[in-house]
Amino acid sequence: MYDYEKFKKIVKEELYNILHDFDVDAIIKYKSDNYNNAYNLYIINQKSDNLIIPAIDIKPIYEKYAKGDFTINDIISSLSKNYLKRIENNKVYSLSGFLDKKNVLNNVRACAVNYDNFVNYIESKDIAYSLLEDGNVAFIYKYVIGAECGIEFCDNLNTITLDNNRLDLLGITLEELNLYAFENLKDKYVINSTDDIFEDILFKGEICTRFGINTISTNEDLYGASLIFIQDIMDDLCKHYNTNELGIIPMSVHEFTVFDWSEHRFSVIELNDVLHAINVFSENKDNVFMDNVLRYDKKLSSLNMCKSESICKELYDYKKTFQRHEKEIKLLTM
Repeated sequence: MYDYEKFKKIVKEELYNILHDFDVDAIIKYKSDNYNNAYNLYIINQKSDNLIIPAIDIKPIYEKYAKGDFTINDIISSLSKNYLKRIENNKVYSLSGFLDKKNVLNNVRACAVNYDNFVNYIESKDIAYSLLEDGNVAFIYKYVIGAECGIEFCDNLNTITLDNNRLDLLGITLEELNLYAFENLKDKYVINSTDDIFEDILFKGEICTRFGINTISTNEDLYGASLIFIQDIMDDLCKHYNTNELGIIPMSVHEFTVFDWSEHRFSVIELNDVLHAINVFSENKDNVFMDNVLRYDKKLSSLNMCKSESICKELYDYKKTFQRHEKEIKLLTM
């Protein structure tokens, strides 16, 4: 079995030889993506400088190879066949040209992030974003292209973070983008069993069973924290728990844990301390969302950030936001 560096070298060399045997004038290179903690493989048309296929993170592919799920020949064969098929069908992808308004609005996702963690990235890249009034939570917007990957062992989605220049080129307003980004998430949420880290560290399994604590994310395993800001989903979870108040533990930008607020028997202060400790030791700081438990009140249509059981500050008013969106834009039929 090859180590990671040798694996990358062989994949690159073999792909180059195969593509050039088919007279494909391509450049093959790797490039780090620090924002997404990825190491991407690029196949680029040398003449047009266009991507032949969306970039693919080589890390999870190597992990599957290391576990014995695929041989290196399986991987090279599948990659080369996929690239050659796209070339044959003239499906050449360009980061400057293949996006259009319809594709963006149909495939954009809202990603709720901790503004303090992302402010430098947002400003340096002129990223399109919305900011909640309290200044702690921001939404950036991800165009999902990973479903086009078409490679059986490439189970991670590729995304592009949309910047203001892209919106200007496509004639998309921020309000329009925001509405579609949340609308596209509505049918994607899933209820999973409780995260092991909370069973083992905090709840010892007993409270999880007794109070029905579950982890919520999307079926893409991406941007699950944004579901917190969709009232239909919060109301559906209230129905699931037969309650008007939900406790929400924001585990990361991709998922959150939910429980019936009226039934909880643990200290919110202690829970915040545990959440803070988990965030401090997180390997990927970009995934850290917030250190505070949230409480959703169905009757008041509000989301509150809680320092304790009795000290809560309103973070989001669903009713006002919904009314604003209704006045601004109606969803287009795509």
